[in-house]
Amino acid sequence: MEDGFLENIITECQNPEVKIENISEEQAKTIESLVNSVTSEVGRAIVGLTILQLTVKSILPEQSIRLHKGGSGTRDFSWTEGIPMRNIDTNYITPVLRKFGLLKINKFGFMMTRTLAENYPYSKLYKAGIRGVKKEWLEITNEVERGELDSFNGLKQILVFLNNKSEAFEVLTTQALKTLGVFLKQNPSFENCITAITNFIDNSTYSARVFEVSLHAFFQVLAEKKNLKVS
Repeated sequence: MEDGFLENIITECQNPEVKIENISEEQAKTIESLVNSVTSEVGRAIVGLTILQLTVKSILPEQSIRLHKGGSGTRDFSWTEGIPMRNIDTNYITPVLRKFGLLKINKFGFMMTRTLAENYPYSKLYKAGIRGVKKEWLEITNEVERGELDSFNGLKQILVFLNNKSEAFEVLTTQALKTLGVFLKQNPSFENCITAITNFIDNSTYSARVFEVSLHAFFQVLAEKKNLKVS
């Protein structure tokens, strides 16, 4: 990982002609469902964890990716056969995903999420309430451990989907800005603005999005008016 293992694969997967082999259609659909589950609230940690697991398994196939705490010390719980996934994430996974803009993760990493740090192996018996597509994540983990899913090509597949999702977001952003430009050129009245907002609320399929957009817009106005004071 220090030699740029993950970065090299991400760069390779940015090529539209990248080849992904040994992945069945069903496995590809499972990975795609995992990637498509990401919203502003859920899904990012579990996708990041899957990338970490597939990266580790690609480098060292004999390493278990269920045992997420490793070490020989007696102070904190760990498995002798496990690996310190939190350290691996902080140093080699999250920084790379942030660098390439594939996942919006804070700099401390997704393994800081408490639900991923319980003292249980990553299996169907994992007790923590994972936010996201737990079923798909465990299916990928189980198939990799059983040798039914090729970890290296699985990693490439998830990176391709993430890259496509990122590109799709850029397209949607461009379209939204064009639509906004047309709307503003019409010099909309207060009533027009209220109607646009109401239509947005009525047609939204994601309940939290309205609140998030409203807060963002509110603070953006405060910032532009220089009324936003940061203590």
